[in-house]
Amino acid sequence: MLTSLHVKNLALIRDTELSFGEGLNVLSGETGAGKSILLGSILLCLGVRSDKELIRTGAESAYVELVFSGAGPEVTEKLKEMDVYPEDGEYRFSRRLTEKKSIAKINGETVTLSTVRAAAALLIDLYAQNEQQTLLDEENYIEILDAYGREELKDVKAVCRDAYRAYRAKKEEIRKLGTDDEERRRTLDFLAFEVEEIEKAKLRAGEEEELKQAYEKYSHESLIREGLEEASAVLSDETSEKTARVLRTLRELEKYDPSLSETVSLFEDVESLLDDGVQALKSRLFAIGEEDGKLSAVEERLDEIGRLKLKYGASVEEILKTGEKLGKEYRELKALDEHSEELKTELEAAKETLLSAARALREKRKTVGAAFSSALVETLKALNFAEVRFEVEVEETNVYSTDGADTVRFLISVNPGEPVKPLYKVASGGELSRIMLAVKTIGVRNSERGEKTLIFDEVDSGISGKTAALVGERLLEISSRDQVILISHLPQIVSLSDRHFRIEKYTDGQETVTTAVELSDEESVYEVARLLGTGEVTEANLRNAREMKQRKAGKDA
Repeated sequence: MLTSLHVKNLALIRDTELSFGEGLNVLSGETGAGKSILLGSILLCLGVRSDKELIRTGAESAYVELVFSGAGPEVTEKLKEMDVYPEDGEYRFSRRLTEKKSIAKINGETVTLSTVRAAAALLIDLYAQNEQQTLLDEENYIEILDAYGREELKDVKAVCRDAYRAYRAKKEEIRKLGTDDEERRRTLDFLAFEVEEIEKAKLRAGEEEELKQAYEKYSHESLIREGLEEASAVLSDETSEKTARVLRTLRELEKYDPSLSETVSLFEDVESLLDDGVQALKSRLFAIGEEDGKLSAVEERLDEIGRLKLKYGASVEEILKTGEKLGKEYRELKALDEHSEELKTELEAAKETLLSAARALREKRKTVGAAFSSALVETLKALNFAEVRFEVEVEETNVYSTDGADTVRFLISVNPGEPVKPLYKVASGGELSRIMLAVKTIGVRNSERGEKTLIFDEVDSGISGKTAALVGERLLEISSRDQVILISHLPQIVSLSDRHFRIEKYTDGQETVTTAVELSDEESVYEVARLLGTGEVTEANLRNAREMKQRKAGKDA
């Protein structure tokens, strides 16, 4: 609820403060008194574009402040999501204009105008004459319809909201995978090739050094063979025979000279070692024969290692480490690829769930739309639309959100024989005001009590008599649940006020000033009488005014 409005140095207003209450708050005054300035000050405080020309002549700055209280838990929670918190249960919006800048604040904290507008939208609805944006913009229709069908749509909207969030969460998981499928597959194939190439080589630590040694040996094989053959020739059978003859002689002599036993033992070792050496030479020569062609194999292996070193590291050990790293990358990317496929499957399932939830919500909206149309037609007829038809179209779009994938159109015909057409193309300004009033009337029946402050700027423009009385009845119905602030010039409506304010303009010859004051009961009667007359306030007008106010008092009782 809007509890107060303070305006200082704005246009013709020097310093005015109004305190509003529950029910119907009416502002009246003569044409040109400045009612539009007060309305403009509210708009300014709620985030519309500022103009330094609005600063009162001679003043350095202009200031407007709105104070709201009594916000419900749902609105309070939404405001907290914007980092807007109450102070002592109040929300204080202010806007200061200077020649160079505009400063907007909520509870003393400087905020952006977008924050002001978003926060204000939760607290107030303003319907200005010729500015019925809500009904002129089709994007608002789905919100209007859903507000009307709050209870009927609550569960199915919750299902759709959860389904959409789950779908978006899966899409976000896939997005975080980074690369697209084709690029990831190419990377996987390349990693698989590299890992296989290293694994297939079957390298082992220290292998290159061993191969280099083998290369040295095999590359000098002919030299080694010649040397071995020469050594073998020196150790001929004749040498072995001579050693054997020496050993036999010594053994004969040992019989007569036991001290030769040690010498005999030495020559026995010589004979044994000589035999072993000869056998070793023969074995090595034989082995060399067996090793023919191994040099080319060693060279091939060294070439292979050299090629791998160019790609994967400066040594066998580095190549093996690179292989481990590439293998890990491959396994991780492979797991990611498999996870991607799983996520795609899950995404398709989430999409199907969303589509199903959106269809269910669409069908429910169509049902609510039919009820909305029926209720609105009934209310419009009560507002003197004699022949009116109204239809709600709910159609599927390909744009999904937490509210499903629907677009809503309001179609109306206000003249007999005319087909229904889009609302914004058919209704005149005055008709839009009454249609808007009808929408709010049926809307409050399905809303939480006291959700918003509703401000109407001359919703009664262009009407009189019976229609004015009917509009008044609807305003009373709305104000029984939500606070209504109304600018009006019709006595039938002004007389229904719970609080009545008069807008006045006066001049002292040097400057012109607009003020707003709250009227007492008797002053309100006088103002209604003035509106009833065409000039002076007569006793007859005063009697009529009192009767009208008494009828209002009777309705309240």
